[in-house]
Amino acid sequence: MMQHATYTEDDALAAVDCQDSYHQYLASISPFPPLTDEQDAALLHRLAQVKRGEAPWHEGEAIVQRLIEGSFRLVVFLAYRYYRYLDALYSGYHASTLLDFIQAGNMVLVESAQRCLLKERTPEDFGAYAAACIRYRLMEHHRNAGLMSLSQDDYQDALQSGRLSYLYTPLSVDAPTHVDDDRPLADHLALPEEDGQESARAQRRRGKVKALLATLPERERRIVRLRYGLDPDDQREHTYEEIGRRAGACAQTCRNIEQKSLQALSEGTTLRTSTDYYSASEASSVLGLSNTAFAERIQKGIVTRHYLSSTDQMGVYLKTDIDALAEECRHITQDYYTRDESAALLGVSIEAINKWARQGKITRRQLPGRDNYGGLYAKAEVDGLVKAREEAAQRFYTCEEAAHRLGISMGSMPRFVREGLLKRYAHPGLSREGYAKDEVDRLAHLRKQFSYDYTQWKELALQQACA
Repeated sequence: MMQHATYTEDDALAAVDCQDSYHQYLASISPFPPLTDEQDAALLHRLAQVKRGEAPWHEGEAIVQRLIEGSFRLVVFLAYRYYRYLDALYSGYHASTLLDFIQAGNMVLVESAQRCLLKERTPEDFGAYAAACIRYRLMEHHRNAGLMSLSQDDYQDALQSGRLSYLYTPLSVDAPTHVDDDRPLADHLALPEEDGQESARAQRRRGKVKALLATLPERERRIVRLRYGLDPDDQREHTYEEIGRRAGACAQTCRNIEQKSLQALSEGTTLRTSTDYYSASEASSVLGLSNTAFAERIQKGIVTRHYLSSTDQMGVYLKTDIDALAEECRHITQDYYTRDESAALLGVSIEAINKWARQGKITRRQLPGRDNYGGLYAKAEVDGLVKAREEAAQRFYTCEEAAHRLGISMGSMPRFVREGLLKRYAHPGLSREGYAKDEVDRLAHLRKQFSYDYTQWKELALQQACA
């Protein structure tokens, strides 16, 4: 019968003491408020000035201290989140306490802040930079927590006492085991039936592992196999860098994929990453957007971000959603002009386009993903207006052009209309009413011919206008 592990009184006291220490630590960092985004940017800008020699070096050391103090709560947040994740994953049985994780996080926080001062390149966002370093160190701390290191003296003592002698004493299965016993070592080994039972158990374990790995997508399955030496081709454990070279990804991406895969296997959930989701960079590339434009669409709810686990900081994006939006954007590109494109084609200013939209002369549309371009305008409608404007330019003068052709001021044009010498015409291609070119040209010819006799010129012009 399986016996469940029980906590002793010492374990309970240790847990209570750990909780008390945790709350004491929280109280000790309470005087240090977290940095706002503006403070973070200002400190890093000033730090860059220090490194360029535009400010004294001691000011840089003070900035490093402020960055550390303002990030204590970030360490607690990340350590607590990772600790809770391990608690759920291992049902509370793991080697590190929450304070161990906080201590490890604080150490790398100090290192990160000092690197900002000592290294040539200054990060744009210290919080994001420190968080990435802290997460990596927490995972490394968890992996190393169960390892035991021996000093050279302890190792030699163990070796001399014979406890490690089996590592260095080769034995032959055909050689006798003792001087008084002529039987070879093979006679003392387990019976073939027992070997068969052990082999069957190992086979069952391999079958279970194979079945679990089969639930992962192809890319995730390959990374886990390489990481733990389960690949039948070489059966060797690989580093993240080696896996990244094979998988065409960076080491951190391979680490994230491994962590998500193991969590999915532990929870018995179906992992969907590379086959069903895009990363942020992949999604923005598919949509043809910059990182800033992509972030704007996330904030406006046009693009939905999904988190696959409690430790997922970046999020992923459904391929079906992104591909559908990309197809819609391609449709928009094929069928619509932006405001700037419409203004350039029509030969007018952006203000004129806005005015036409308010007056109903052109239809403005707001479509997903493109609402920061001042609206979209159907290509058919804009091209029709362009054609109408070209036709109007061939048949009509504007008021300014007609006045120049007649050699009069623009203020005299309304008088010519009142006297019946000219007519105004409306046309879809004209922003305002225009004047027929043939009428203006005929009137200009008469003015030139009878410039000495205004009365005769006017009578002839009226007769021709009535005819």
